[in-house]
Amino acid sequence: MSWSIRRQLGGMPAAGTAAADGQGTYGRLLPTGRLEAFSDGVFAIAITLLVLELHVPTGHEALLRGLEHEWPRYLGYFVSFAFIGGVWIAHSNLTRFIKAADADLLRLNTAIVPGPTGPCPATPNRLGALGGDLCGYPNGRRLGDDVIDIDLRAIAQGYGSFLNGLLGLPNKSPNNIVGDGVDQNDVPFASTFPYVASPHQGYEVP
Repeated sequence: MSWSIRRQLGGMPAAGTAAADGQGTYGRLLPTGRLEAFSDGVFAIAITLLVLELHVPTGHEALLRGLEHEWPRYLGYFVSFAFIGGVWIAHSNLTRFIKAADADLLRLNTAIVPGPTGPCPATPNRLGALGGDLCGYPNGRRLGDDVIDIDLRAIAQGYGSFLNGLLGLPNKSPNNIVGDGVDQNDVPFASTFPYVASPHQGYEVP
């Protein structure tokens, strides 16, 4: 993403990009080590908190029988663990392209005041920040966020009119309409944890 992927910096040291008065072209840039460490810590905490949903069987019944009664919670744990792990892998792959971190990236990686007036929109936008919904990806990661389309457009510098006006990010056309052609799920999300819909049977062919 252009606010973080400073390809044009090349091998320029992060600490030396600011002008003598501190108002360089990109402002003060910082190494990415602390940003990555903070992000890894957040992912680790999120994965650790998943165990709070697991209950140890009690009573006089056998352990295996007690675990059988808790299988929905354990299934939810493994699905959520895999989901968070996948997001962590995607985040790690994205940070490979980051040369240095500036103030905008640090704010995006921690939190932005969601929305111009504070609250999240009543109807989430699948394009997250690119669609004017600052509660969505990359500030947060919701099940309905279309991460593939968002990343494709960001990499292609097609950030859309909202971020172009807010942060001055490039909005190249037709790059701002690229996507994978899948804009919504074929089945709705569940109303209870883990919220993801039941998978299709492997032998069911649409």
